[in-house]
Amino acid sequence: LWVVVRGGEVEDEERVTVVGVVVSSKEDTEEQVLELLSKCLKFVKDKYGTSADVVVFVNKDLHHSFSLSSLPGLSLSRPAPGCSLLSSLTVQSLPLCQGGTLLSTRPTGCSLCALGFKETQQLDRHKESPGHRRNYLFWYYQKNKKDLIQNPHKLGLELSVVSAVQGVEMSSEQGVLEVTTVPGEEKVFKIQLKNNLNLEESGGVEESAGIVVETVGIPSGEEVIRLSDEHNLTGEEDTKIRIR
Repeated sequence: LWVVVRGGEVEDEERVTVVGVVVSSKEDTEEQVLELLSKCLKFVKDKYGTSADVVVFVNKDLHHSFSLSSLPGLSLSRPAPGCSLLSSLTVQSLPLCQGGTLLSTRPTGCSLCALGFKETQQLDRHKESPGHRRNYLFWYYQKNKKDLIQNPHKLGLELSVVSAVQGVEMSSEQGVLEVTTVPGEEKVFKIQLKNNLNLEESGGVEESAGIVVETVGIPSGEEVIRLSDEHNLTGEEDTKIRIR
């Protein structure tokens, strides 16, 4: 039994996963089963391309023969006695009652950025990218807006406007900067971040006192706003400062 599962995109291509269940008789040797699998997998690659993922369950332990002559791109595990699982993915298996086996894979898609990846390592690298961090901060801000816009914040961070021009002011809504402009008009202004807590309120240890700021940016990725600062917190490099 062979089933083709389609869904999602990876690197602008539709993700295709081929799942197979191969049932052999007691008379079939390991070598015969591997030979059959090799022919089936060649057909799969010819039909669906080399980017298709493959998961095959076999009701025979192929460990000995597979260690002597493995199938390219596949790893072998034994989810249950007398069975083999060949996969191009990292698959977790759990034996169930009545001889069943539950197979699962770790999600490799990013719902925040609407992107899919073939491997968990690619997803982990994506989560460190500036684009993902920006989308995460925007999601976190939307979810916790009421607490985050407190000014000063309960952790001591205070936002104020300096060198403001007409049309730039702190709005009546706490912690929100309001800019009024017309099409084609530029507004240039500076904001200041300040630690509103004294040393005792910060824990009493001078070396670790203060607020650590890692990045300053526009969560929604609006291109109409350009940020710059003397510490490069608005850039893409890893930078941290401590506001005492």
